[in-house]
Amino acid sequence: MYYDAHIHLLPNMDNGPCLDAAVQMFRYLKHEDCRLAIATPHFYADRETVDIFLRRRRESHQALRLALGDTFNRFRLFLSAEVLLLPGLGSVAQLQKLCIPGTPYLPIALPLGKFEDWMMREISALLHKRQLRLVICHLERYYFMYSAADFARLCGLPNTIFQVGANALIYSEIAQTVIKLSLAEKNVLLGSNAHNAIDRPPITTSLVNKITNMRGETAYRITSSQTVEFLRSRLS
Repeated sequence: MYYDAHIHLLPNMDNGPCLDAAVQMFRYLKHEDCRLAIATPHFYADRETVDIFLRRRRESHQALRLALGDTFNRFRLFLSAEVLLLPGLGSVAQLQKLCIPGTPYLPIALPLGKFEDWMMREISALLHKRQLRLVICHLERYYFMYSAADFARLCGLPNTIFQVGANALIYSEIAQTVIKLSLAEKNVLLGSNAHNAIDRPPITTSLVNKITNMRGETAYRITSSQTVEFLRSRLS
């Protein structure tokens, strides 16, 4: 049993799956004993307003519900977003509506490239001016992309938790980073970042076995248990 804290399951949202592929992904989730998932379609503040995004998300969610019928009612799917950090994001209205439901946690993804000063200013505005808390999506990307000093700055942010892709736990550097963050009492949530059921599928038993065979079970157990504990306590 696991929870998926980051999945692109909603059909026809940005680069997410078509409806048929979303249904297949859902079947994967059920078959692999996933009990709860956070849908995280991409939100780009320079392309649409929060209101327009919420309408599209609502329509996509309804289409998936209709396609799945009664099967959907026995699964807990919560709607959030993956918000790209852009200049001016801290001033965008209604961002709280994109948080993980019932929490002040806003999932954000950082732009590809080096860590720049404006990014820290926007993060500070979200944390202090807007009084939000953050989920930094795709922690593994920044480990390989940023300098050691910039990665340490990111990991040291207050009122912030992190999401790591299950596939990334195969890398020893990421597994060790997860363990270090846990020892520093930082939450790390597990997500599949699945976009389809073929080359970017949800978490599978074979993937978990591969992770644990290569790296041991510690990092996977930490992320899986922290995800269940964090989401269960806030979404019950």
